[in-house]
Amino acid sequence: MFRSAVAAFVAASLAVALAPGCLAERRTWKPGEPTAETLVYLVTADMGYLVPVTVPLPRAGREREAARLVVEWEAGGPLRSPFPGGCILRSFRVEGATAHVEVSGRNGAHPDSPAPRAADALAWTLTEFPGVTRVSLDAWGARTGPAPRPPFLNRDGPAPWDCSMKLVLWFGYRGYSVPVTRFVPRTVFPHWSAVEQLALGPPGGSPFERPLPEGVEILGVRVEGGVCTVNVSTGTDPRSAAGLSVRSVVLTLTEFLDVRAVRILVNGRSGIPLQGAVSGEPLGRGRINPVSVGLH
Repeated sequence: MFRSAVAAFVAASLAVALAPGCLAERRTWKPGEPTAETLVYLVTADMGYLVPVTVPLPRAGREREAARLVVEWEAGGPLRSPFPGGCILRSFRVEGATAHVEVSGRNGAHPDSPAPRAADALAWTLTEFPGVTRVSLDAWGARTGPAPRPPFLNRDGPAPWDCSMKLVLWFGYRGYSVPVTRFVPRTVFPHWSAVEQLALGPPGGSPFERPLPEGVEILGVRVEGGVCTVNVSTGTDPRSAAGLSVRSVVLTLTEFLDVRAVRILVNGRSGIPLQGAVSGEPLGRGRINPVSVGLH
């Protein structure tokens, strides 16, 4: 139901221009207009974590439309805009390598201040585009930046140190997957370490789901020919693997450049039902949190 609401919101908001003075730079999508899948960063309901979603946007003016979705997202559900309701994208331009974003209240109103993650959400979204390396935000006359993309996405735990390595772990959140950056001691077995960190669970106090159920043990992790095989033990009852989040494991391990697909075995066996797949099937990364929207 949420994704239907998303489709309705985006289709309606992109097809109809608002009254003069509300959003002067809104453009209308044309039926059959070429689109490209685009990562847009929103926030969790508690405003604590950035969440990338994949949406189709028109190729012409795609940067502007991506910024507008970050500012004006009002579809409800578990994801939100980091800006308060009633905000609009007043103006947008790219000069050199800097994207300039101006945000205001609808009809001149002054909503509450944006969430602390607002500038980060815009920076992560707009620096996905070639040639954009910095973002400047002007909200109600208060200017932030120009600033580059933050170095880490949703960092959990200590800052990096000399003998650390970065892992990007993915956790489930109400039907979506959320990346978390965690620094751990450097090791010659980084793939094993990544699965081990998933087994330790999400950040304390976060709203995320545990990707590996209690009692699941890691028996082996190996990479061969671009496929990472993860063998886990569930004790005497393989049905306990049904709670294992395949999506979290696949997204986490395909962060490594030498992994293009992931295969999960349960006690060395294929054909065991998991959460979202069956053990033994090689699975690629796929699209990240795809959101379908109507374009006509």
